[in-house]
Amino acid sequence: AYQDECQMDYPVKKKAKETKNNPILPEVLNTDEAKKWLQVAIDGGLLNSDYSPTDKTGTKPQKALLAEILSDKIGLKYKYKPFETLWNVSGLSKQRYKSREETGTVEGGDIITEVFKGK
Repeated sequence: AYQDECQMDYPVKKKAKETKNNPILPEVLNTDEAKKWLQVAIDGGLLNSDYSPTDKTGTKPQKALLAEILSDKIGLKYKYKPFETLWNVSGLSKQRYKSREETGTVEGGDIITEVFKGK
């Protein structure tokens, strides 16, 4: 009967909620080593506590530089992909190459590299 069908409880797919305290980290960034370096970036004002970029890492070249530094520190096989997923951005690898080829520097990049100096 039609009425019975209407009363059936269809399972509702719940989307994973991203909360400020519990951001969804890509698997390769969900390790103690990765979190240690992400925390350095947070303490240095480069990332918010939910791992989103701050105004110091607002441009694509800045994100690409930060991704490169973090992946080197963490020892990631794929440098940019995890961060592209985390920050919902694409083309960081190309951007990093472009920065290197065209100017050799990233505007505001010294602020980013400074956070990791001696660490």
